[in-house]
Amino acid sequence: MASKRELEDIVQRQTAALKSQMDRIAELEAEVARLNGVISGDCDALQTLQRIYTDPANPVSVIMKAAGEAVAYERAKPPSVTINAGVSLYDVLERKRLERFQAKPAVIDSKPQPRVPTEEFTMVGATARGAVFALINYRFGSRLENKFARR
Repeated sequence: MASKRELEDIVQRQTAALKSQMDRIAELEAEVARLNGVISGDCDALQTLQRIYTDPANPVSVIMKAAGEAVAYERAKPPSVTINAGVSLYDVLERKRLERFQAKPAVIDSKPQPRVPTEEFTMVGATARGAVFALINYRFGSRLENKFARR
């Protein structure tokens, strides 16, 4: 048979286990009540975000993220200002574009490139080097003649 000290030790461990289980049951009941509130519509997304960012037990990063998401629903955006002068912006821009083109017609200001006469480069039996030399000589004149001449 167990001694009185052993029995007191068993009772003390069982009491501690019972207290631990009762605390866990209380936590679970609170969680169930919270979830039932969400299901029944007592708590919406904004209230959830507000609860998260007002809880000091949460990390700063979680608080900042929840506050950032909630601000769009808490503070209204300023109304956009529209001015209607009776004329659309497209009409004004189109009128300006047409006035610009009618006032000064577009002129292409360029000089035509001289055509290369094909008879100078049609050499029967000419090598590729000779054809390149003839083209360079025609294009740049005699100033490059000495650079590409055969040595």
